[in-house]
Amino acid sequence: MAGLSVILAFAASGSGGVDPVSLSAKGFIECAQPDESSKTCEGMATYVRQPDGSIMSVDQFVISKQPQVVVHSRTKVTLRGQSMCHMNEDVALARASFVIAGAAATEEEARSWRQWQKERLGIMYENEVCSSYPAGLKLVVVLTSIGGMPAVSDPIAIRWVRPDEGFKLVSEQAGEPLE
Repeated sequence: MAGLSVILAFAASGSGGVDPVSLSAKGFIECAQPDESSKTCEGMATYVRQPDGSIMSVDQFVISKQPQVVVHSRTKVTLRGQSMCHMNEDVALARASFVIAGAAATEEEARSWRQWQKERLGIMYENEVCSSYPAGLKLVVVLTSIGGMPAVSDPIAIRWVRPDEGFKLVSEQAGEPLE
């Protein structure tokens, strides 16, 4: 994502905010950095409540455009007040898979991209990252904190979309969106 320095973009729950678990259960998908004209997202996420009550974020994000690299991850998230929080840590990163120019990454390529992503996360690695944003389905800006302090980073625009709207993950390769 342009200016994106996290693997995942999270939403808020509680009064006045968006409840990503409820929206996901209703069929909505979180579209990060949406482009309305091309109906593309630089990242897409859903949130699933697990049988034990925990919440899992299921994501795919473009982390590099040349070569085009998409990371697929599943990360446990928690509610902290009105924010959704997660840890960028080795366990989550080790479970992530990568697709490079449309093909599954080899283990060596995945290891290299995991290291690149870890370095890219910088201060956000091994710190709790929390995000929230105001109510609204169309376009909101995610407000993030790192280790309890406000984050200084580019804002992340989010739009909640339904599959029948036709939004896809953006692909710079051959101009075709990914499934």
